[in-house]
Amino acid sequence: MLVNNKTGQLVIVEVKPLTDKGIKLSSGNEKTGLPDQMTDAWIAHAPERLEESKSPAAQATFAKLQEYYDEGTKTYNVQKAVIGVNSNDVKLVMLK
Repeated sequence: MLVNNKTGQLVIVEVKPLTDKGIKLSSGNEKTGLPDQMTDAWIAHAPERLEESKSPAAQATFAKLQEYYDEGTKTYNVQKAVIGVNSNDVKLVMLK
């Protein structure tokens, strides 16, 4: 996990294939209630998925994410970034 030393925010990074059309994030899933990837709603839904996982890595991620929860605003103090990768290039996109 990354922490932005200037802002103190946790940086959530998603890595996706980089194609000639750019980087594509996953759309939400109405059946499961999963929001569009890397949206604020997706971030808010992440702890539930992580907490339910049996994976030690997911449990560690859940614990770290909880450190960045703001009770006052009921949001996570995070920055979102997407990295697109192919055999020739790497692109970093910071999301708002």
